[in-house]
Amino acid sequence: MTSDSSLWELWDRTEAASSGSVYEGDLQEIHRAMGVCGRRRFAGRQWLAAAAVSVAILFIMAGEYFIIKRQAVSEDRVSYVTSPSAKGDFVLPDGSHVWLNSASSLSFDKSNPRQVVLEGEGFFDVCKKDGQPFTVSTGTVDVKVLGTRFNVRSSSHFEREEVSLVSGRVEIRSGENTMLLSPGEKAAIESGSITRERADVTFDCSWTGRELVFDNVALSDILVSLEHWYNVNITVAPEVPLSSRLSFKVRRETLAETQRIITRITGCHFKPLDENNIMITKR
Repeated sequence: MTSDSSLWELWDRTEAASSGSVYEGDLQEIHRAMGVCGRRRFAGRQWLAAAAVSVAILFIMAGEYFIIKRQAVSEDRVSYVTSPSAKGDFVLPDGSHVWLNSASSLSFDKSNPRQVVLEGEGFFDVCKKDGQPFTVSTGTVDVKVLGTRFNVRSSSHFEREEVSLVSGRVEIRSGENTMLLSPGEKAAIESGSITRERADVTFDCSWTGRELVFDNVALSDILVSLEHWYNVNITVAPEVPLSSRLSFKVRRETLAETQRIITRITGCHFKPLDENNIMITKR
């Protein structure tokens, strides 16, 4: 199995992208199910010959996807990696789709592409296939499904792991604990324990679209959506008015630009704590 560190070393060694950009398609169907407006971004179905393993590394340049391919360490394993500034959309061998958020990776054995390992954040649209289960593992959490749409967030930068279910039904296992999740529910996993939350899961999945449209939305919900959009963790100071309702749109704005928009509207300030953690305060 190719380790995450090996994948990132491969990313760092990669210097040139292929010359062709990949076509775009329609994301409307899945976003209608999610309640999110937008268009689908395809990253193309590109596979290396049987003697090599494909590591597909995507990044965004001038609004387009470009693919970089290099041979990985193992001949039996396929791995996908997105850079810290890009998102990727992949079609798996069984026809399932996965959207990887920035700085994320997904890998699986060629012999069993329906058992994948995720580091970071991914949205899955899983195809049913002769009753064969599809499993997403993060190292501490296993999510088992037959056919459904769900979001998994797992990263060492965040204090807990999350599974948000859009449709279907999933079984979550962490240590000795298990839970069945229904649509519209989120599972939060910390130290092996699993708690269930009712949530607007469309916010958790909205990062897969091309824009975020906030129309009279509470600041608390906006911050959750921005966490997933920019792959950061936002800590809120007690004095911040989370019930304030805002209206604005995010498309290609950087995190700093979006922070300035919120500051102008609310008077709140953002303070970087480290690369992946931010605090919002009123002072």
